[in-house]
Amino acid sequence: MTRWKEAAAWWIALSVLAVLIAGIAVLQYRSLGQLGEAERTRLRAGMQSATNGFARELDRELSRLFAAFGRVDVGRSGIEESMRRWKATAAYPRLLKSASIATSTECLSGPCPEWLQGRTGDLQVGELAKSSGPAHTELVFDDVPALAIARFGDLSKSPPVVSDWVVLELDRGVLARTVLPELARRWFGSDDGSGFQVAVVRDAQPNDVIYESKPNSLKSFLEGADSSASLLRLPDVSNDASPGPERFFRREVPSHAASATKRAAGEWRLLVRHEAGSLDAAVAGARLRNLVMNGSSLLLLSVTIAVLLVITRRAQSLAGAQLEFVAGVSHELKTPLSVIRSAGYNLSRGVITDWAKAREYGDAVRTEARGLTEIIDRAMYYAAFQSGSGPMVREPVQLPRIIEAAIAECAPTLDQARLEVRFRAEEDVPAVRADAAAIQHCIQNLLSNAAKYAAHSAPVSIGVARCDRDVQLWVEDHGPGIHPDDLPKIFRSFYRGRPIQGHAVQGVGLGLMLVDRTMRAHQGRVSVASRLGEGTRFVLHFPAA
Repeated sequence: MTRWKEAAAWWIALSVLAVLIAGIAVLQYRSLGQLGEAERTRLRAGMQSATNGFARELDRELSRLFAAFGRVDVGRSGIEESMRRWKATAAYPRLLKSASIATSTECLSGPCPEWLQGRTGDLQVGELAKSSGPAHTELVFDDVPALAIARFGDLSKSPPVVSDWVVLELDRGVLARTVLPELARRWFGSDDGSGFQVAVVRDAQPNDVIYESKPNSLKSFLEGADSSASLLRLPDVSNDASPGPERFFRREVPSHAASATKRAAGEWRLLVRHEAGSLDAAVAGARLRNLVMNGSSLLLLSVTIAVLLVITRRAQSLAGAQLEFVAGVSHELKTPLSVIRSAGYNLSRGVITDWAKAREYGDAVRTEARGLTEIIDRAMYYAAFQSGSGPMVREPVQLPRIIEAAIAECAPTLDQARLEVRFRAEEDVPAVRADAAAIQHCIQNLLSNAAKYAAHSAPVSIGVARCDRDVQLWVEDHGPGIHPDDLPKIFRSFYRGRPIQGHAVQGVGLGLMLVDRTMRAHQGRVSVASRLGEGTRFVLHFPAA
């Protein structure tokens, strides 16, 4: 498969994965929206059910309270006896503060409580049909708080006659500190971490807080509660036809008088809201968290797949490069070994008898052996870089001396390529901290490349000079140059640039990579400038010692 087909296959695979992940993301988004709506409905129904249960339980406790005083005899002894009987079985015996039997003019069971004085006029007695305005059989004094319910005399009369009222004063402190907190815990969980906030306020004056589970939270309740219910609702005596102790006073208001009565509405209001601010905000927050978590999971999955694809792609590229490396090294080893083998065979068989010819054979063997040594050294140098072994010994060195040594080492190769080297060094070049052997290897790599690609051309220039804060060493040839598309890639491992016409030189693609890594190990860098048909200039930048 050609390279472009491989690249197309990879892009198709990535596109398919991207489409699949996008599809999964859309499905998750929609499903989370549906789940959010279902969760909102469930939470709202559960919250309203708990709110109604809270109200019913409080009303049930008040019903038991009224039932206990349903047959109170007129007089203080009857009231006290009913109160003792109720406290003996009550869940909250301290809830009742006082109890009275009263009419519109006086209290029949003893002195009127202070709060009731001047308010007995609300307790209408006599025939309901003859009362002025709407007739009441139940009253709530929400500011006290106190509850009053009418008692009828002879129900055989038509219309019925209200004989007196049972007035029960509740202890607001017990309600706020004991009854309401316990009901809140029972129906909405513990005070801390329940997820809900509960408040009880007066309908007439919402700023008058009876109870709140979280202090100073009234403002948020008044802005909007998720659910609410009326409290202090008294059972409708006119419709109470059930037998047994749950029925108030065990008597009825005749049906023809029901239209003349009016039942008081609840005067306190239970407000419930989610601790997130509202139920919608809580559901939206949970949906956002789920979206973030699912999105993060998809992102992590995408990144993991992308990394695996990149690693696989790089592994394939590395494997191909390593195969090319093995093929290149094998090819470069094969030529000198063939020359050495042929020369050795001719010498051993006595084919060469002329001393001058034998000397030429010896020079050829030495030249090819030097090439083998360079190939082996380059491979070992690369292996040392890859494994991180063999740390460099950096010490102050003079670059001109290293350049001279590198030129002398490469002299046979340069002579064979008939390439002249012109060396120029400024006088005030400072020393640099470097590993002399590693830098000499870099210079030899550049000179060897010049001998390969710029043979029989104009002289190669090499020099060193100080430039601002660094020291620059350059090698410039006048060969065919490097293609612009190859310039960003020539320092990669095993990279071989496209062959220039007439200059198909074999190699393994390690020399320039080793130069680049060596310079980076010296906190320096290597730069290159090249123009096709004019030549190439490599510059090694060293920080001054």
